[in-house]
Amino acid sequence: MRCETLRKRKPDEGGRRVVIEDGRILELHSPDGVHECWLRAADNTEANVWFNALHSALAALTLKALRLASALPDPQQLQHIGWLARRHCLQVREVPERSL
Repeated sequence: MRCETLRKRKPDEGGRRVVIEDGRILELHSPDGVHECWLRAADNTEANVWFNALHSALAALTLKALRLASALPDPQQLQHIGWLARRHCLQVREVPERSL
């Protein structure tokens, strides 16, 4: 999950798309990277509140899932459980054409 905003999307001189970020969009991605959902907050503070709320809820659900998984007959079969969180600083970045 990334916390960023997309203020402007435009092709640069080379035809690549450039995105300017300012921290107002929560960008949620599926584990396989195929699906995504963007949630736009009114400002950076609201985006951080939502990010922290989601992070806390997911941390609690992860602990619950770990407890349930440890009760499985063979818990060694479990390969991975959890979620990734990443926050971006204000910056300009190039976005691959396929992701738009």
